[in-house]
Amino acid sequence: MTEYEMATWVDAFALLRRGGPRDLIERVREIEAADPTGRRWPRYKYGDDATIVFCQW
Repeated sequence: MTEYEMATWVDAFALLRRGGPRDLIERVREIEAADPTGRRWPRYKYGDDATIVFCQW
């Protein structure tokens, strides 16, 4: 979220509520794919492991 400046945390939780963890992870992967060499968003590897736990009461 913060690394790629893709959305606010409010936006991320809205996406989780609508599409679940898979949609959020897919969105992050799309952003990583848009910068495969890490020029815009410097990072030491192309993509990282992805785990999301979302609990809502």
